[in-house]
Amino acid sequence: MGHLSSQGVCHAPNLSVNEGHSKMRSVLRGRRVDALALSSGVCSIVWWHLDSWRGLDTAFSVRETGRCCNPNDQKPKAHYSMTATYAVRLLGSDGTYPWKPLVIEPFGGLALDEFPWCAVRVSDRLPASTDVPPGDYPVGSISWLQPQEIRFLAAATLAEAHPRTWGRLRIYTRSWHSELRLEEPVTASRLVEESRVVASDLFRRATGVDECGDLVYTPDPLRRNYTAEARGLLERMDVTDSLLHRGLYKLLIATELRRYSKFLEESALAALISREAALELLRRRLSAQGGQRLRLEDVLSHIAETFPTGEPFVEVLQTDWNARVMMAHPVSEHGEYWSPPVEVEDCFDALHTLTYLYRYLLLDEVWEPTDAD
Repeated sequence: MGHLSSQGVCHAPNLSVNEGHSKMRSVLRGRRVDALALSSGVCSIVWWHLDSWRGLDTAFSVRETGRCCNPNDQKPKAHYSMTATYAVRLLGSDGTYPWKPLVIEPFGGLALDEFPWCAVRVSDRLPASTDVPPGDYPVGSISWLQPQEIRFLAAATLAEAHPRTWGRLRIYTRSWHSELRLEEPVTASRLVEESRVVASDLFRRATGVDECGDLVYTPDPLRRNYTAEARGLLERMDVTDSLLHRGLYKLLIATELRRYSKFLEESALAALISREAALELLRRRLSAQGGQRLRLEDVLSHIAETFPTGEPFVEVLQTDWNARVMMAHPVSEHGEYWSPPVEVEDCFDALHTLTYLYRYLLLDEVWEPTDAD
């Protein structure tokens, strides 16, 4: 794949031996990657025009499209469809959801009825599966959720500032998504009504399929309104930040895995991957503010100075890093174990610390401990 110079000229790359082998693998795959990349380039031009028409501040990126195309040089006549596409999924009945529909226009909604479901708008951005690095598989091909779903469900998950005190929304997805297309404008009531029809069909087809984890209880719905909190989080999320999406995605996966006792270690690993992303995001922000490249130690010092329980918080972060190393590597500086010496409660608590870190990143909110903490 070539690259684009500042003058918009596409230059041929100098392929190394490994890159050449990678390119050959692409050809042997039946040019699957090249076809997807071409599709990405065409779709990216159309979406660039759509975003411009809607007045969105969208930057054109060769990294995102995977093609050497400059939309300023090619101006196809785009067809502006006033149809919004939503991804509708069934949610697990053993999750924790709000007692009234949580609808945030135009992002999507989450509702609890005879069965819980969510509907997330996915038509405003290209799906991650069209982002094709040169000589590689599409980004997102092994991910369960689309980027828009990651942002919406993560905003709902992080909406409670004090999960130990009030509980948190625990969202467990149950099905593949089914598309729902609605003509604009889409109101909150219409979204709930129309998506319920699609979710009902998914529920009918899933009836009789075991979908609960091995938790011993089904929690009651939370009687709190998280609309404003979730909207504030969504509006602060950078839709182009791949690291943020990665961190939030692993937060959601950690939440899903923790409902199964047999996957407790995998849940903790996912949570600690999410934490690593959060700390790196914070390191980048502090480096930009200070005008110099900071290290992880500087980030931990900042946390110790900023949070009321800063030093104990940092000790937890450091201890959990050692746990991550032991779980991720069968042989490490900490030894060899058939089962890593990690406390069960530490695995569960990893999700709480993610709440504090991401709310600080996204809302500049410093966690204030309560009696429950």
